[in-house]
Amino acid sequence: MSIGIHYANTGLVRQNHTVINAVNKKVIGCTEKELKAVSSGTMKAVSAEELETIRKNKEQFTYICEMDRSAIMNAPGVGIKAVTSVANNSGSSNTVYNIDGVTFTAAELSASREVMKNAISMLPTKGSSLDYKDYASMGIASNMVSSYAQKNLTQEQAGVINQFMEEYLDSMVQAEKERYSGEKYFIDHTEDGDQGARNQYYNVRKIDDRRMYAELREMFLRELGPVVGAGWLARLDDTLARIDNGEVISHGVRSATNRNVTSKVKELFAGVDLYDEDALSETYKEYRKLMKAVYDTVAGTNAGSGIAQWLFEDVNAAASKISNAKAVIDNVGRKVNCSV
Repeated sequence: MSIGIHYANTGLVRQNHTVINAVNKKVIGCTEKELKAVSSGTMKAVSAEELETIRKNKEQFTYICEMDRSAIMNAPGVGIKAVTSVANNSGSSNTVYNIDGVTFTAAELSASREVMKNAISMLPTKGSSLDYKDYASMGIASNMVSSYAQKNLTQEQAGVINQFMEEYLDSMVQAEKERYSGEKYFIDHTEDGDQGARNQYYNVRKIDDRRMYAELREMFLRELGPVVGAGWLARLDDTLARIDNGEVISHGVRSATNRNVTSKVKELFAGVDLYDEDALSETYKEYRKLMKAVYDTVAGTNAGSGIAQWLFEDVNAAASKISNAKAVIDNVGRKVNCSV
């Protein structure tokens, strides 16, 4: 017998990695005879009878791992707060996970984690700007998790993972809100004219840095020269003068701020049956209607072909994510990864 190439676990080492590495250098690759030569006598091979006894002892108990809800997204074994054991008369060993008072088997928790990770992979990074199409993605992600739960979990288990998903989506909105609460951003309350119309849907603005305009001026002067670049230079000089006189110069941020529309978009995709093509067609139709009003206001009604292209791209992206969501739901446990 020889010990293989992986780390040896004698059951006796409970110290830090320095000690573990020292032990491994002694025992890895050793035959039983060589192992005895370097051993103090406390290490010995486990006999088949001893292994059978250990197995039978394990089968007498079910191990209950207490976890909080955030552990749904952790690697297996991470986030366990406590482990208790109870007598098990089923004749087979068992480990279960208790989250918010609801029990999951290892297989159920692993599959739920897989679905959740694929759902989150469809979404922007937390802290990013959230446009209206991102709320469509949030609805699809929520629908993906709830559809899987309805098909495969108990009502109580579904409640746990659905709540986790909604909390994650809420945290995305909160992270964006915190990002734009800094001194470089402000809410534009203008109600009149074109700017007032745009503010119905996008009212966050970022204060422009004077240095940015100064660097632009230097670039235009360097690349175009004072004659060819005269028009740009004049405009930049005017902007710099206005900033120096105390005027705030800003530009709009692509952050969806109409909560009525964001809620409708998210609910459209969260509530539709992902497997009903007629229902999906109606959802896309309603989305186009909602977003055409937004795009008409922001871009102007004379940008018809551009708006049509935006709507086409939005719906195409949503359809692709829905297709991926169904693939995950139908194949969970088979290592399908449908990141978008």
